[in-house]
Amino acid sequence: MALGQENNTQLESLVGCLAGHDQKVSNLQRFKALRDSAYKKLRTHRTTSINQFDVKKRYDGLHERFIVLNREDLAEALTKRLDRLSQLSNPLTPEFLTLLLHLSDKPANKSKVGDLNHLNHEIPTPQITWKEIIEDDPLDETGVWDDIDYAAESDVESILEVQSKSSASPRKRTRSPVPSQPADFDIPVIYGDSTLLTAFRQTQFWNLRPGRSLPEGTGDDDCSSTDEDLIMLSELQAVRECLFMLQGLPTAIFERPANPLTWTVSRKFSLAHITLSRFRGILASFAVIGNQLEQLRSWTTTEHSLPLTQAFQNGIRMRMRDLCRFFGHQEDLIVQPQAHVTISLTALHKVVAAKCRLLQDLTAVIARSGLYPGATQPPYEFLELLYEESCVRKSILDSEGFEFFQHFFFECLKFYLLPLQKWMRFGELPEENNLLFIEEVTVKDSGTDQMWWKDHFRLRLSEQESILAPAFIHGFTKVVLTTGKSVVFLQKLGISQYDLVTQEGDALDLEATCSDLSSDLVPFSEEFRLVLDDWIRVQHHSVSKVLRKTLGESCDLWACFEALEHIYLGRNGFLLQELTKIIFSKMDKGKAGWNDSYLLTEWAQSIFSTNSCINTDMLSIKFLPGAYGDSQSKRRTVKVLDRMVFRYDLPWSISNIVQQPAIKGLQKVSTLLVQILRSKYVLEQVRILKQLPTPNEDPVERALVFRIRHSLLWFSNSIYLHLTETVIEPLCKSMKQEQVSAADLEEMVLAYEKFVKTLESRCFTTKKLAPIRQAITSLLDLSILFTDVHASQTNQRNFESTNLSSTFQASRFSTEIYRRRTRHRDSNSSSDEDESDEEDIDTSHISFAEAPYLTHLKKINASFEQLHQFILSGICSVHRVSADPTWEILMQRLEGNMPKRALYSLSGLNQPS
Repeated sequence: MALGQENNTQLESLVGCLAGHDQKVSNLQRFKALRDSAYKKLRTHRTTSINQFDVKKRYDGLHERFIVLNREDLAEALTKRLDRLSQLSNPLTPEFLTLLLHLSDKPANKSKVGDLNHLNHEIPTPQITWKEIIEDDPLDETGVWDDIDYAAESDVESILEVQSKSSASPRKRTRSPVPSQPADFDIPVIYGDSTLLTAFRQTQFWNLRPGRSLPEGTGDDDCSSTDEDLIMLSELQAVRECLFMLQGLPTAIFERPANPLTWTVSRKFSLAHITLSRFRGILASFAVIGNQLEQLRSWTTTEHSLPLTQAFQNGIRMRMRDLCRFFGHQEDLIVQPQAHVTISLTALHKVVAAKCRLLQDLTAVIARSGLYPGATQPPYEFLELLYEESCVRKSILDSEGFEFFQHFFFECLKFYLLPLQKWMRFGELPEENNLLFIEEVTVKDSGTDQMWWKDHFRLRLSEQESILAPAFIHGFTKVVLTTGKSVVFLQKLGISQYDLVTQEGDALDLEATCSDLSSDLVPFSEEFRLVLDDWIRVQHHSVSKVLRKTLGESCDLWACFEALEHIYLGRNGFLLQELTKIIFSKMDKGKAGWNDSYLLTEWAQSIFSTNSCINTDMLSIKFLPGAYGDSQSKRRTVKVLDRMVFRYDLPWSISNIVQQPAIKGLQKVSTLLVQILRSKYVLEQVRILKQLPTPNEDPVERALVFRIRHSLLWFSNSIYLHLTETVIEPLCKSMKQEQVSAADLEEMVLAYEKFVKTLESRCFTTKKLAPIRQAITSLLDLSILFTDVHASQTNQRNFESTNLSSTFQASRFSTEIYRRRTRHRDSNSSSDEDESDEEDIDTSHISFAEAPYLTHLKKINASFEQLHQFILSGICSVHRVSADPTWEILMQRLEGNMPKRALYSLSGLNQPS
């Protein structure tokens, strides 16, 4: 297609701009070549037409994208302008819209609706000219050059009246002679009569006495009163008085009868053009606003010692100062109007009420917070009320109120978080700790260093056991307490002046961060919780990470855990059995000193010295005094082992994790394990298979001995195996995993306490499981009783066999047994740790005079059956309540304790139904 002349001119200008205007002058030939080349390309170029429906579809997709990305403002602005554009008829509209799409760059992220304001070009106000002025008001008009009568009244109505009269009949005024003045001074002096001063005084309505009024023409029929004479005001005067009252200045139409903080409406004034009731109603509304502003002014003048309250007081002063500027601006609009202004008392009330609305709500916050003298509420109560107001304002979509209270809340919160931040950084509490919810326990009330973590610092609680902190802080109090305690703990470990807080954790950034996360769909409480949680976690994580690393590397935390497992929980069962064998051997032989604490400690240190994780200098065993009779009486029950206490002195840093209650729980489990080992020990001393049957021995009696020994030994082994493999070992592994993943020292303490409590509940050492624990102890005592009864019977038969001479074979047999035992006794006489023979056991308390040997066995068997069934029933009940699978495993083991059919068939006894 051919290009037009206008296009040729534009193309030539474009080439000149790109190539440089100097090329057209200096190198005309090159300029023409560039122009012709561009002209040729444009002439041969064919443009495709734009599909207007495709353009519309793309803009609809852009509109939908804005809505999905929560940019409804951009979507609304785009829709409005597309609608306006559709009303204009232009064939090139699709090309324009396509060009805008190609020029756009991430409109959803980079576009701002506020930038559209720059496109609104202000239409310049036409300047008035002298020609227009003369046409409207000719200079030769009659009365234009006459002087103005300054003695007239100064109110607006009088001025308008004078102007209207002057246009109708101009008045002349004689000039007063002006005395001569020096050339340097040009001071105009007006001479007149006293009517000017009188008119000026009449405008000062507050000096008028009852019975006088303003000039005629300002009355109102509805304002007539028989009780008092009313002074008529102009609306300008009423507006001025209201503005003075709102600023706390003395006025005439508002009075303070008794209370200096209360404004009341004077009944001496009225307005000319409205009813008296309506006028006084508006003034009463102004008085309500003024009273609340006076309360704010009065509260800002009181002295407060807390920085938090001072910050709140300063915030109110700043807002009251802004309000005074607003009132001054309203006065400027009236005194020096930039345009035509209609003076209206009702309009002023509407503007003032909207401006003071939030300050009135702030007055209610002060009244509820108890910041007045003599109030009993905590000093941070107003902070919680500001937080609640911010949440409520956002929930009802009051954006202005939300911005007001949110900004005020963060201004005061900054001062509340300053001591809290100092505590988390340096572990220091303020001297006058009236705001922080953490207190340091005095030396008299606190425990030793082993309980420092638990007792030295604690949360401050009220009489109702609630934390003395704002409600929005309650969820973070334990984390804040733990962070500061960790810093002090590190200082006690030798890491002083520890500052782990980065600049990202500054309390001043909370408002900015919360504003970045702000969304109309998210409540303010949730936004603030996330921001405050991030701010606290930044400081908490740094301190806790260093503390856990220090405990693991410098304080041998993991080695101490393993040492406790070996000593109390029998992790290495061989070492524990070796120690108990020595103790039980001395106990059965009745040697003095088997319960001596020094000897017990020496044996324990000697045996556990082979374990590298145990510091034997810290290990000791103490036998507590008790009333169990002589040494032989003590060996007849496993209860005597309750008084044998293991003690392992941990470093004070580790003792704050493994505290004394946890050590006592481990000791209870250790006692149960030792008692089970005692039962196994005495049962293993009964060598039934080595004894050949005698001609007078009853086979039922022999089978019952086998059965009782087998049942007791099976029960002891089953309980011991369950406790060590099913309970203790998995719990220890789980505890170590929780210790590794613990976020801070407080979680490590709680994890170990949880471990000990679970261990106690599964090892029958809690109060609720005391009946089952007592039944297990009684059943273990049956092992000792059975051993004593069997040893007594064996001794008696051995004694009878030595005095009988019935047959030579029996005598030879007895002699051979005696020689074997003598050789065995002589070979082991030098060692105190050897197994004791049945002859060494004192069985004098067993007598077969009243009941034969078989009767004793039947009683033991019956007691075992009864206790065994009671233990099974108790475990079944516990399993139904807790649904713990370990109880079911133990039930299955104990139910298979006695292969009754095999034993009864072997013995020839009838199996009971």
